[in-house]
Amino acid sequence: MDDQRLSEIQKFIINVANGSDYNYLTPSNKEDSIDAIMVGINMLVEELIKRQKLDIDEATRKKQIAESLAETRGKFLSNMSHEIRTPLNGIIGMIDLMKRDPNLTNKQSEDMNILSRSSEQLLVIANNVLDLKKLEENKLEIQLIPVNMNKLLNDLSKLFMEQAEKKGLKIELVIPSDFPQSIEIDKVKVSQIISNLILNAIKFSEEGTIEVIITIIEIHKNKVRFKVQVIDYGIGIPEESLGQIFQKYKQLDNAYSNSIRGTGLGLAICKELVMLIDGKIGVESKLGVGSTFWIILESNIITEISELDKSPSKVRNDLGFNCLLVDDDDMNIYIGKRMLKKLGCHIWTATNGELAVEMFEEGKFDIILMDIHMPVMDGVTTTKKIKEQNKLVPPIIGVTADTIKGVREKYIADGLDDHLGKPYKLEELYSMIMKWTCI
Repeated sequence: MDDQRLSEIQKFIINVANGSDYNYLTPSNKEDSIDAIMVGINMLVEELIKRQKLDIDEATRKKQIAESLAETRGKFLSNMSHEIRTPLNGIIGMIDLMKRDPNLTNKQSEDMNILSRSSEQLLVIANNVLDLKKLEENKLEIQLIPVNMNKLLNDLSKLFMEQAEKKGLKIELVIPSDFPQSIEIDKVKVSQIISNLILNAIKFSEEGTIEVIITIIEIHKNKVRFKVQVIDYGIGIPEESLGQIFQKYKQLDNAYSNSIRGTGLGLAICKELVMLIDGKIGVESKLGVGSTFWIILESNIITEISELDKSPSKVRNDLGFNCLLVDDDDMNIYIGKRMLKKLGCHIWTATNGELAVEMFEEGKFDIILMDIHMPVMDGVTTTKKIKEQNKLVPPIIGVTADTIKGVREKYIADGLDDHLGKPYKLEELYSMIMKWTCI
């Protein structure tokens, strides 16, 4: 037996097993059994290399497919959100204008308030879809403002009261009398979290009361740590399902829950949003008894009441500005014109970018409201052309349903002066105009 050649085979196999660099075994000219072993080992290694390459290629292919699917899903969610928020702009804008009619009867005012709360609820659903994309791309911003929690919970209670009463349910609020009058939180996100929890409680309850309870955990200096509980006495959740309740697209696997429609996004987004604002979320439940969903938050205490928590700000109706409204959607033009007219502005309209470029005259307009997504010529291109062809250009405000983090900065970098997200109300349009005009 040739010990040297056997030693060579042994070393070769060890190197292959360790992934070290190696050269294939070189058989001698003896063509004996050891040579046959060497040839066999070379063939085996060659096959292993081929299979390894196939595995790498397959892994690369799967990664590319996953990345492509993620990109496709992101575009789909973005487009769907845009398509939803555009008609919502008309609905919310029209309701906002109609609520301001001084000739409304008390019954009509109450009806308009119901319509307003319902449209806001629809916006919460649309935001859930968009927020999924924002959260996955880490593009969701935190916006802290002074908020009166008593008012916030009462508004949410009114929003869902009719839906609860249809099922014979009541919504009961419990807020400590010594809870700070104003705290600094992200009002949109906290409202969205609590809204989802209340909706979930209504969905899985057939009788009794939905309790929304705030308890103070600790007040230290200018900070308050508190707990919000949403308690229902509905079907409850099996213990084995509690670990899955906050998963995306996950709904409980039982006959009753399967009979209820839903996206399976609400609770998953609640968890993501709570984590984003440095809070905690959890659930306690017993099958057939009910569930308690809770969140724990910490925020700064505000000593002065913010104007944002008072009654809607007064808007002037005598601005007298010349405004160019550029939008390809008839409904958006109608709503925009109604709002601008309410503010006392003179209005010109263009249904696409090319018409806007043709209509523009230096010194004619005080402000331009520019839709971003338009056929023929989009808002960014239109803005660039107007600024390239003229020296005296008024502020151009990009109006779009795109609200993800960085969009405003992107449009400003592209040449627009500011960004107004759809849907918007009269106060928001008024504030934007006042921001960019001298009066």
